[in-house]
Amino acid sequence: MTKLAHTFFCVAILSFAFGCHRQPPVVNAPEEGPDITQNLANANRYIVESEETQINAYVERRQWNVRQTQTGVRISEYQVGNGKKVEWDEQVAVEYSVYDLTGAVIYAGVKDTVVVGRRKPTAGLDAALLQLHHGSKAHVIVPSNEAYGMIGDGDRITNRKVLIYELTVCS
Repeated sequence: MTKLAHTFFCVAILSFAFGCHRQPPVVNAPEEGPDITQNLANANRYIVESEETQINAYVERRQWNVRQTQTGVRISEYQVGNGKKVEWDEQVAVEYSVYDLTGAVIYAGVKDTVVVGRRKPTAGLDAALLQLHHGSKAHVIVPSNEAYGMIGDGDRITNRKVLIYELTVCS
């Protein structure tokens, strides 16, 4: 490397190092102002209450007789199965279609085998299965926090989506 090139290279490095070094602007937090934790809690409470209102209206429009789990999953069993009750950690064959609150089909005619309690596909579906018998048919409404929550399934289910399963527990 020539002396001129070497000098140019050193000047360029020094200019870059000193020219890019800037102090970040000082941002003072307001001494008095809204608590971010409280704001997030309020926003989440609003979302949950809004979702509950939408679910209740959906059930009322369809005049479904539902029972509700502790986690908010609603089950309208329209055909009681004649088999044994589904148990935790049991492998169960199911058939289902999934809809949203507008009635739009998300997945149709899915045949799957799930191990109850493994949260696959969702914790809300697990909760519903534990209330049913083999051979049961039910409408299952799963609030978003018991479905795919804030992220969706990465395919057709968007974030914060309430799911309605048209579910059959195979005998």
